Amino acid sequence: MIKINYEKCLKCNMCVLACKRGLINAGENGCAPKAAADGSNECFECWHCVSVCPNGAIEFESADPVEFGEPLANNFEYESFLKFIRSRRSCRNYKKQPVPGELISRVINAARYAPTAKNSQGVNVCVVTGDKLNKLAELTFEFYKELINMIANPVKKIFFRLAVGAHVASMVEKNRPSFEYGYKMWLDGIDLLFYDAPSIIVTHASKNSAMPKDDCDYALLTMSFTAETLGLASCINGFLSRAAERSQNIRRFLKIPEGNLVYNAMTLGYPALKYKKTPARKRINVSYIN
Repeated sequence: MIKINYEKCLKCNMCVLACKRGLINAGENGCAPKAAADGSNECFECWHCVSVCPNGAIEFESADPVEFGEPLANNFEYESFLKFIRSRRSCRNYKKQPVPGELISRVINAARYAPTAKNSQGVNVCVVTGDKLNKLAELTFEFYKELINMIANPVKKIFFRLAVGAHVASMVEKNRPSFEYGYKMWLDGIDLLFYDAPSIIVTHASKNSAMPKDDCDYALLTMSFTAETLGLASCINGFLSRAAERSQNIRRFLKIPEGNLVYNAMTLGYPALKYKKTPARKRINVSYIN
């Protein structure tokens, strides 16, 4: 619930401008603004009104004052920021060195500040490390083996395409050689699924939230960039996240709550290679509507 400390209020109405939900009304004839009496259900708790107030007059019962820190005095210089973005590489060569829990916590903490639809802040994170990674890989390969066996059977293939859709079935068939090769290598002791990463981060959210996949995508990308600042590297793992979407065994292993779905995952660890150049990329096809 929004509260205004009128002893501190400067009557600048900055909070009125910040609240696009219309929950703070401008004061008339030089009077202080007022919070809408019946607007608590409409508030996203974005706390823009708190952050914009120059004198700390806006208060929230649910807001921790300690969380409101000072923003950057100046934005990052463009070229430096672009160079940082270009320097991030998908890592497929990790050192056999565990990532300390304190560093993993710092990576996850950054995800709190990734944007979420309606400020839902509903992203959940699961971290898998140590010997449990072998079990997770085993469950992932078992899931894909079952899919491939269905596709190999003419009768089961029909029901499979009806159940998952033609697009998913086609993707499974297209990736079948890669999966079979990866499984063979895994049996031979070569990990082409997780690349011997010491940690895996999985994000999940309630399927009933406004935009759960987008929320998890933003959070994962934020964590991926944060890892770079800590000397770590990452690689988004679609094979695992797609399997976790449909495998009850994987969701049970990851302790995903009922009603939540896994939306993405990434490996995390210390990079074994140091690149000397940033990668080349195709130009984006852009159209302007003026």
